[in-house]
Amino acid sequence: MAYFGIRDVTAASMFAAFWAVLNAYVAPVFWALTRTPFLCDILAVTALVLAAWWTGKRGAAALTGLIATMVTLALMPSALQFLGFTAASVFFDLATGLIGQRHRFGSDAASAISLLSISALSTGIAGLVIGIFFMGLSSTAAIAVFAGFHAAGGAMGGALGLALVNGLRARRMLPAKVAA
Repeated sequence: MAYFGIRDVTAASMFAAFWAVLNAYVAPVFWALTRTPFLCDILAVTALVLAAWWTGKRGAAALTGLIATMVTLALMPSALQFLGFTAASVFFDLATGLIGQRHRFGSDAASAISLLSISALSTGIAGLVIGIFFMGLSSTAAIAVFAGFHAAGGAMGGALGLALVNGLRARRMLPAKVAA
């Protein structure tokens, strides 16, 4: 029996498409206006949180990131900087897997702090990868500031993702668990 069922792959694909399309067509406008990466990070972490929560499986966030990378590169072949978000997705998945499903998306303060910290760290990693390998930033200060901007956007995305999860729970829109 496969680890990911069709519902899991469909959920990961939908959240990846949401992320990739908005990243390809809306985020560049935000970047041009503000020269800050916040929107990219908000989209990324929101998609990762929703995919991980909806499927309830380890690997779903990484799968979402991989699919989003493929869609983004299909839409914008020159957007190789998105590989930073691929790395962030894998880190997000590994880190949230370590704290467990019950604590990832709980409604208590400790769960929220854990998720927001992981969100910020994962997009901070994206900022490091993008800043060093794709933007050619060479000073430690410039790299730290750029990674910090990404981390701040990731924390915002984590807050938005958690708010959406709590809103869906409050309205009893829970992932369906289908017995095989």
